[in-house]
Amino acid sequence: MVWIAPNVKHWHGAGEFTAMAHIALSPAQDNAVTWLEKVDLPKTAKPVAQISGSLKPAQLTLIPLAYAVATGNSAQLDTAIDQGLAAGLTVSELTEAISHQFAYIGAPKTLNGVAALQKSLEVRKAQGIRDPQGKSATDLGNADYYALGTQTLAELSQAPTSRPIFDFAPALDYAIKAQLFGYQFARDNLAAPERELVTLASLAAQGKAVNGQLRSHLRVLKNLGAGDEQMAQILAALEKAAGKAVAENMRTVWREVQQ
Repeated sequence: MVWIAPNVKHWHGAGEFTAMAHIALSPAQDNAVTWLEKVDLPKTAKPVAQISGSLKPAQLTLIPLAYAVATGNSAQLDTAIDQGLAAGLTVSELTEAISHQFAYIGAPKTLNGVAALQKSLEVRKAQGIRDPQGKSATDLGNADYYALGTQTLAELSQAPTSRPIFDFAPALDYAIKAQLFGYQFARDNLAAPERELVTLASLAAQGKAVNGQLRSHLRVLKNLGAGDEQMAQILAALEKAAGKAVAENMRTVWREVQQ
């Protein structure tokens, strides 16, 4: 409840994905409301990148990369690293892609993946290969990552996100919104579509037990502009990396999302 004194200019309203109700009660019949100008709030985050046209080869190499990290397949990971660099990915993007898997496959496998990437890069350097480092993530300073993550999650899911993800697990709600969708998605050395490709491959590696999460992220990918054309590319890359059964499971979940 907020008390505003008479004749004081003030504003209130909802966000794009958050609702509010304004109820005014007054005993005076002549107490009319004076509506003033619309307020445009400042943007606290950059617009989420969208998918435009066919997925590029560099984007598709993220699928076998993430799948290899999630399954601990070192030989497949070395190949995926070489393919990613050959397709135009930078060291920064590869490091960020594997780091992004932390929320989906856990710390041990993610740490192993980063260590394997570092070792592979050292081998390439010893061979005289100079791989492009790429840009570092922009430092946002003292940002409110929980608020930023709540906003980013709303944009990605196109649904209200002001309520906790789990009422009885506030620590989990904070970790998902502040760490994952706040801090990690704000790191602009890897865009949202690429992060979702990494996420999908990470979830696909864990089988049908995580189809609920897979469904949610396929919806996000759809919200980012992916359609059947892009999904056909993703499924082809996933089948090559993981086999027909894994790709078929994702195809089934994608059809459910399309309904």
